Amino acid sequence: MSHTLFLLNGALSNKHKMLQRLHQAFAKGIEYTVLETQYAQHAIQLLSEAAQSRKYTHFIAIGGDGSLNEMINGIMQGYRLSTDLNLPVTDRYDWDALAEITMGMMKAGSGNDFSRSINAPETFEELRKSIEQNKTKTIDIGYAQYTSTTMQLTERFFMNITDVGLGGAVAVRISDRKTRWLSPKMMYNTAIVQTFFTYNKNTVACTNTDGFEWKGKAMSVIAANGKYFASGLGIAPDAELDSGKLQLVILGDITLFDYFMQLPTAMRCKHIKHKQVWYHTVSDITISPVDAPLPIDMDGEFVGYAPLSMRKFKQCLRFVVL
Repeated sequence: MSHTLFLLNGALSNKHKMLQRLHQAFAKGIEYTVLETQYAQHAIQLLSEAAQSRKYTHFIAIGGDGSLNEMINGIMQGYRLSTDLNLPVTDRYDWDALAEITMGMMKAGSGNDFSRSINAPETFEELRKSIEQNKTKTIDIGYAQYTSTTMQLTERFFMNITDVGLGGAVAVRISDRKTRWLSPKMMYNTAIVQTFFTYNKNTVACTNTDGFEWKGKAMSVIAANGKYFASGLGIAPDAELDSGKLQLVILGDITLFDYFMQLPTAMRCKHIKHKQVWYHTVSDITISPVDAPLPIDMDGEFVGYAPLSMRKFKQCLRFVVL
């Protein structure tokens, strides 16, 4: 029996309108429950408890990339078998049970970049139709181990992009809600400019298990599952949601002028042709600071600091599509 859980971002300014549209579309014939977040990270707690109950077949985030990230991490906690980080991650989660549930999103937040990479329903009516017709795409999930904001080794999953360096510093600045009246794109570009003048490009070392090595000053090092970040910048044109590989994008010692000159190229999701920009496809990657802490932006949220190790799990989640 299908039972859909909707996770509503309680901070949405239009949440009442979204709820009205939801109830109109799902009023008859589909069993559903709505949970509303009340504070940051609340979704992880709510979804962990919901997933442990094993009541729900579908989990849908109503919000942006941050809401989707918290929902996914709450679900993963609900299907976690062990918290021992010394055990292989393949042994610490019930991957077979995870393959039986379906996830999705209804974009409503300030950042909706993941929805640009996947053909997600645009309305609740389309969402209901996709659920009823079992229209899904099997996709990858990103996994990271890193240092938390409390300086403890921790782990987290991501759906879209993890950005080390300037992106993390920008995520910290954007978390100040005094700038929330701006459009997402304007808010991000304003934060980029404000942060750029105080951010020192640090030396970063990148390595992986296949022998890849890179070291140098970098504005940002980005590991991508989806193609877009920062409200529509196609920073990772070769990223694929079901390839099992991350696209690694290194933005080296570039200037603020370089950044804005290349924005039109990124907006078209094309490769940036610049001597300080590199693209690689990797199975895994470890990013380490050489001379200063490196903040981490994961799906639009500041989560902690590098060193950071990442990989993807191939085609392990079902996601609702049109």
